[in-house]
Amino acid sequence: MLNSTWCLQDFTRYAFLRQMLPTIRTRFLYQPGIVHYPHVDAVSHPGNGQFQVDIETAVKAARGNNKLIEINNHSFAIRKGSEVNCKEFVLLCKKYDVRVICGSDAHISFDVGKFDRVYKLFEETDFPEELVLNTSVEKMEEYLIERRKRFE
Repeated sequence: MLNSTWCLQDFTRYAFLRQMLPTIRTRFLYQPGIVHYPHVDAVSHPGNGQFQVDIETAVKAARGNNKLIEINNHSFAIRKGSEVNCKEFVLLCKKYDVRVICGSDAHISFDVGKFDRVYKLFEETDFPEELVLNTSVEKMEEYLIERRKRFE
């Protein structure tokens, strides 16, 4: 037999956490959270509308810690609210000169490297190519050299 008091307490705890999760996520990732760790290179899925963050705080923290913001192509299709959030991330990354990396988040082989939604967003926002890390092998190699210096 289920204990109704326990169930009510558990539900209340869950409801509280769901309400607080955006604040907790923003603080954990960006103030002064995970972006301060040298082994973290990028924040993936930051535009996920299910876990809203303070986007400007996130972008400034990424800039201050030399981290990348991932713009994920698949998010536009499956994560409600991602299109609006990703656009805001892109606009603020442009404003603050924060580098981004494109991710396809492919769940099937023929979607690997597919960035059509991301490209469209970059065109709409006139996002500078020099801030997109994975547009050339040279940029990736430069980043890896830069990254290696963090650990010397």
